[in-house]
Amino acid sequence: MLISCKYYTIRNWVIFILFSPLFAFGQYDPLGYPKITNYTKNVYHAAMPNWDITSDAKGNLFIGNDYGLMNFDGHNWNLLLQPDNRTIIRSLKITHGDTLFIGAQGDFGYMLKDQLGRQSFHSLVPLLEKNVNSFGDVWSIFEKDGFVYFQTHAAIYVFKDNKIMAHIPKHEFSYAAKHANKILIMDQGYGLCELEDGEIRLIPNGEKLKHIVLKFILDLKSQGLLLGTMSDGFFLFKDGQLSPWETEVSSYMKTTLSNVCLSLFDGTYVLGTAGKGLIFFDRNGRIIKKIDKRHGLINNTVNHLYEDNNYQLWAALNNGIAHIERSSNFSYIDERSGLIGAAYAFLVHDEKLYIGTSEGLFYSDFSRDTQVLDFKMIAGSSGQIWSLDLLDGMIWVGHHLGAFILDRETLIPINTSEQGAWMFEHPPGRNDLIIQGSYQGIFLLEKVNDTWQTKTKVHGYAQTAREFQFDPDGSLWLTHGYKGIYRMKLSDTYDTIVSQKLYTQKEGLPSDLFNNIFKIDNEIIFGTQQGVYLYDHAQDSMLRNDYYKGTLGTSNLVRRLKNTPDNNLFFISGYDNTDQIGFIHNQFSGKEKKVEVPFQLLRGELIPGFEAIEWVDDQTLLIGTKDGGVLYRKSYSRNYHQPFCTQVSKVYCTNKNDSIIYGANHLAIDTTRRTGHQVLPFEMNALRFTYSATFFERPTYTLFQSKLEGADRDWSQWSQVTSRGYNNLKPGKYTFRVRAKNIYDLTGREAKFTFEVLPPWYASTTMKVLYLGAFLVFISFALWYRNKRIFQSTEAQTQNNHEQLRRQQEAYQKEKLMIENQIFKLKTEKLQSDVNFKSRELASSTMHMVQLNETIIHLQDQIKKISTLARDSVKEHLEKVIHAMSDILHGEQHWESFEMHFNEVHNNFIYRLKEAYPDLSARELRLCAYLRMNLSTKEIAPLMGISLRGIEGLRYRIRKKISVDGNDNLTDFIVKY
Repeated sequence: MLISCKYYTIRNWVIFILFSPLFAFGQYDPLGYPKITNYTKNVYHAAMPNWDITSDAKGNLFIGNDYGLMNFDGHNWNLLLQPDNRTIIRSLKITHGDTLFIGAQGDFGYMLKDQLGRQSFHSLVPLLEKNVNSFGDVWSIFEKDGFVYFQTHAAIYVFKDNKIMAHIPKHEFSYAAKHANKILIMDQGYGLCELEDGEIRLIPNGEKLKHIVLKFILDLKSQGLLLGTMSDGFFLFKDGQLSPWETEVSSYMKTTLSNVCLSLFDGTYVLGTAGKGLIFFDRNGRIIKKIDKRHGLINNTVNHLYEDNNYQLWAALNNGIAHIERSSNFSYIDERSGLIGAAYAFLVHDEKLYIGTSEGLFYSDFSRDTQVLDFKMIAGSSGQIWSLDLLDGMIWVGHHLGAFILDRETLIPINTSEQGAWMFEHPPGRNDLIIQGSYQGIFLLEKVNDTWQTKTKVHGYAQTAREFQFDPDGSLWLTHGYKGIYRMKLSDTYDTIVSQKLYTQKEGLPSDLFNNIFKIDNEIIFGTQQGVYLYDHAQDSMLRNDYYKGTLGTSNLVRRLKNTPDNNLFFISGYDNTDQIGFIHNQFSGKEKKVEVPFQLLRGELIPGFEAIEWVDDQTLLIGTKDGGVLYRKSYSRNYHQPFCTQVSKVYCTNKNDSIIYGANHLAIDTTRRTGHQVLPFEMNALRFTYSATFFERPTYTLFQSKLEGADRDWSQWSQVTSRGYNNLKPGKYTFRVRAKNIYDLTGREAKFTFEVLPPWYASTTMKVLYLGAFLVFISFALWYRNKRIFQSTEAQTQNNHEQLRRQQEAYQKEKLMIENQIFKLKTEKLQSDVNFKSRELASSTMHMVQLNETIIHLQDQIKKISTLARDSVKEHLEKVIHAMSDILHGEQHWESFEMHFNEVHNNFIYRLKEAYPDLSARELRLCAYLRMNLSTKEIAPLMGISLRGIEGLRYRIRKKISVDGNDNLTDFIVKY
């Protein structure tokens, strides 16, 4: 879950190979002491003794302690685990496979660490056969060709592929290590041996060493192997010959006990002793430096030494752990060198280094042959020293009590009438005069008969005069801490100020406060809170100096500017704890470059407003700090951009009693095997992340920036805070990201921690299914109930509607009936009218037919009479006429038309009658129709062309067929039918 920085280690070695010629010039400087940070048991919360130190690819330190395995990640100390038998951890080794092997008392094995940060110890002792499983301390662990070696006095155990082979000594294995790809073993009482091809053999003449108590071996290449003993000094072993190494360090070591020795990155060696701290020496055995409790170590017994990925030295002490910053351009001059107080002034003169501090004036020998600075205090100088100036071949001392001249080791008072001398300067062209700035004005000093004395106090100014400079035209520029900047003209005798002007915000300065004055390349410029300003003669005002705009900016306090020996510029800007310190290269070239590395290391250590800067030579710079002085060696080359890692140290669940869910030996839950990341129940949705950076120089200045993807939109502000908490996280997947920026403004490798917050139980998938089921049931019930209500409502509404409809229909029917009655009445009336009309027409037509028939009959009768009188031929024709007229009388053409009109008038009377009485003949139906019209027999006879008697016969047959009683009137029956 955390990103590995393993490839960084490889890149470090590539950088080393490429830049090794540069590092060769950077061997340990004999002057000053490195910065040392001590960690006591009250800090790391374990036992006092520490036995071994190593680090992994990310830079995490691991320390073998009496209480077990400790870890330091740059901010947090943790006691990770103990061997199964709870004993002391003596030795550690991280192999190329990034596995940490552990050697303890009577046990050895390796640390297992899963992706959730859980550590556990896996012992290898169960793999041993019974005859070789008894041993004491494991004193060293090393690796060769994939085999891991564990050295004890009783045996050397070789582990690979889950198998162990044991090598038994002739007497006792007191030492074993890998050198030049060889495994060298000291069998005490037998000699120096080599383990090769699974066998231990004496090296040529190795028996000569059988009585030496060997502590370490160093490979000096052409000189052979350097053997370090416990108390007998050093020996060289070459070509089978053993000889004492007659050097300064060897002689010294005969007076103390040695424990460990380490070859350092820059080619020097450091020896850890039992009781005398650290001894640094070179390849020729010359002692370079001694560091013990007096020089900053918390304890003088060194059990182990380790150089980390950034070439910083770590010492496992008998009482604590020390971090020694050797890989640096800086060494410190402080109480370890006899210097007391904050440094305010430096001066190198006559092979002596003078430093004025808040406690007095100190000096030490300072030449090419000087190996150790040893400061002594000048008698009578006790108190605040403000300045040291070399004028007229003499050292002028600005003291809180006044002006003094240092004559060898004696302070001679020059002007102590008014306390406080700030600085001294010759007026232009007058080496016989000195202008002295004091707490309460300006003094003029003059040289009389080779003796300096106070001539007078300069008239016209009675305020503090801490910083001033003469410009080429002879004007005196003086800065006042909170008023502004004065420009003064002095009289020809320099005893009177003839004119002066105060330049403030009104004259162009960004502020009246914190203005500083510098002379760069014989030009007067001013440092302000908004960059560099200069005086414009034409406008008689202050203007921003654009030359420095690109490098020093326009929104920062410029505190110091000073030319370097190579014509570049050294600057200090910003405020305390945010100091910006460095060089401006190629100034005024148009391609200025500001270089602050490595000076960020001094942030917060300078004295704001009183920074002392002095070039000792073109490669060495002295800088005053709150605790003394710092010696900067420009010639030392170091890669300050070596990468480092940021990492998530622990993750706490704050709403579960701060349960640790990452980075400890136990986890509350673990579902990563299924998901690949930590999965948390909803009740654990409040988390706090702690994080660190494996960069150990000034860790308090390391800044962190974090972001929780899924919750934060942007990265947080850079902060020194090493933890961040989140509450009430919503269900979902998150990735916590964190990165660090060290004191050199280099951003380290980012770390990530991915996790997922599950929905609450009431929002889980199961519950959602139940909710869905319940919802569906509810919806179904609601729909059923709704439908029921709707049905009931509809039913009621329907009934109501039916009732209303019934009422409406009743009303409608009534109205309709009334209308229909009216219509019917109208229709009836119309029909009746039509019937009456048709009846009248029919009656009229019938009567017409009666008349016509009567006429035809009458004509027939006449023709018959005529026929009797006519000849036979005429008679035949007349009979034909009579016969034709008979056809007319009995023809059906008139009847069909009559029947149609009759049925229309009398409601299909003939059809109904015929259907009721199918036996009725056409003549009988015709008679019934005429009866229905109330025609008399006399009227009917002509219509039917028969006699009255024939009509009566038809009437009789009709009665019989329709079953009309003889007493009933046939005509009435027909009319009513």
